[in-house]
Amino acid sequence: DGPESCTKMSMKVKINWDGSDERFYALRKLQLHSQNRDESQMHERLGYWLFAEMGVPTARSVHARLVINGEFVGLFALTEQIDGRFAREHFDDGTGNVFKERWPTDTDGLAVDEAVLASGLKTNEEEASAPLLTAFGEALAEAATDEELRTVIETYLDVDETMSLLAVDRAIRNDDGPLHFYCFDACANHNLYWYANPATQKLHLIPWDLDNAFENIVNDINPVSPIA
Repeated sequence: DGPESCTKMSMKVKINWDGSDERFYALRKLQLHSQNRDESQMHERLGYWLFAEMGVPTARSVHARLVINGEFVGLFALTEQIDGRFAREHFDDGTGNVFKERWPTDTDGLAVDEAVLASGLKTNEEEASAPLLTAFGEALAEAATDEELRTVIETYLDVDETMSLLAVDRAIRNDDGPLHFYCFDACANHNLYWYANPATQKLHLIPWDLDNAFENIVNDINPVSPIA
């Protein structure tokens, strides 16, 4: 097919290419999401705004008209990258580890190996370690009673922040996020980040990729992602 039939593609512009220290308004990357699966073109902007209003560390997202060499390409969601700069912006100590799409336990409730968790590192990648996320998984796996489980959660998570995230997640039916485990060869969730705060020794769950949010509020419009 020719380019005229090609779907609008998401793009990532890397400012610090080839090891450069250049920044664009203090940013290293610009992330332009196509929103092809969102007819309203509002899911990301509204979803991230709601998370932020509820005190959840989350990406900023606005609309952007993209023009390349004088030609209008389309309307995109300009969405903040979750990286070290994001961590420094949202946390008093932003030097900790950011992980993408790693969950501390498997669907049998067993702790996930540290090497697997560390493979999701997006900051401090030279360390190749995930001590806090690993310890959380091991503590969850070892908790034998509800009271022990409550203690683990209170130790490793900011409970109010996490409850706020869950409340918004369910309200907007973010059914392609951390609460949805897809089962193929194995079961796993995705579209999430963790930040391991070295100052507080707390883990912060960060939502990501909200293009399928809002779809199943009235009924199961999207057959892939609904959660009962």
